[in-house]
Amino acid sequence: MSLTATLQDHQALLEASLRALSLPMFLQLYQSYAQDAARSGLSFERFLLALCEAEVADREAKRIEAAIKRAKLPFLKEITEYDFAALETISQTTFLELAEGEDTCPVQKT
Repeated sequence: MSLTATLQDHQALLEASLRALSLPMFLQLYQSYAQDAARSGLSFERFLLALCEAEVADREAKRIEAAIKRAKLPFLKEITEYDFAALETISQTTFLELAEGEDTCPVQKT
């Protein structure tokens, strides 16, 4: 068996293992990160750390995206779209002044 065939076998096994372990960022990035690590002389630990950081960042981004979808929050809501009729405890004027940052409740000086 040639060296090229052995490397291809190892690559296929590695990719199958990464899929089985549900590590999509490892699968997507390992070749380019390995090349960068070889060029710059990074240790195996640093190479693995970089892959782990990418995987963690991707999972965190997906977790946040899923939480936002589950919350069913509107993407962007303007104050002009707010239903002031549903607001019982504060007037529309006070609300808008607060939104603009105006001081509606001055501190009394003693």
